[in-house]
Amino acid sequence: MKVTIALACLFYASYHDMKTRLIPRWIWWLMGIPALIFYGIEAYGSNPELLIMLLPLSGILIEALVEREELSNVRVTWPFFLIYLASFAGFVWGYITMKNETLFLGALSATGVSIFFFVLYYSNIIHGAADAKALVMLSLLFYGYPNLAIISHQALPEAFTMLFPFSLSVLLFASVMVAVLPLYFTAVNIKRGDVKFPEMLFGYRMNIRDARKRKLWPMVRIEDGKPRRVLLPSKYMETDWGALESAGIRNVWVTPKIPFIVPITIGFILTVLLGNPMTYLFPVSF
Repeated sequence: MKVTIALACLFYASYHDMKTRLIPRWIWWLMGIPALIFYGIEAYGSNPELLIMLLPLSGILIEALVEREELSNVRVTWPFFLIYLASFAGFVWGYITMKNETLFLGALSATGVSIFFFVLYYSNIIHGAADAKALVMLSLLFYGYPNLAIISHQALPEAFTMLFPFSLSVLLFASVMVAVLPLYFTAVNIKRGDVKFPEMLFGYRMNIRDARKRKLWPMVRIEDGKPRRVLLPSKYMETDWGALESAGIRNVWVTPKIPFIVPITIGFILTVLLGNPMTYLFPVSF
């Protein structure tokens, strides 16, 4: 059921990400609420005291559903202060009473890796809020690896699966797919005979009139009337195509706004089918 819910939501989100780069907020509710329900069912069936961990997990879900573009936008109002306080209290009580419970460790791992994804987003390493939210929802849904791998491999120690949880494996697969893009851009540019380093590693040259109709970032911006190279545009950067045209630029190097939900979706499928990639990279150490 978890895999089915995640796949349906990620496919729908991928469609919207490719089409508009905007994803409906309700899609994250469809992943987050069932995640808490599933945890509650498992906790109640294992040890009802584990239900206390619903507090920090709920806190993570609420934080993920809040719309913030920058860390400076965080305002700890009384409602949020009480949510954070309850989350911290639930974590402390769970650690004191159930620190050896597998389900507690799973919830702890989900909380920790979700905070890590928040940090990546606010640090501009993960560009899209939707990308970070998708990874957080996967953390809440899968605090362990589903036993659906199609290839038999060595089981990882429980401690390692907590330190390298399911959603982190998804991010690793997705990041590897994006990391090969420079090879693709390089091949395309060499074939075109359009060689300029390092721009050729991150995108391609295009007529500015065509570029402004597409979901692209220019790798140059006008500052103080002069063009300035920008190889890795920030999500906060405004694109002023008019300023580039006024500066006499007709063909501009551009880099695509990658719909990262698509690699995340593919990474999710690979993680479900193949398990933790660490078992293939370092099989001897386990």
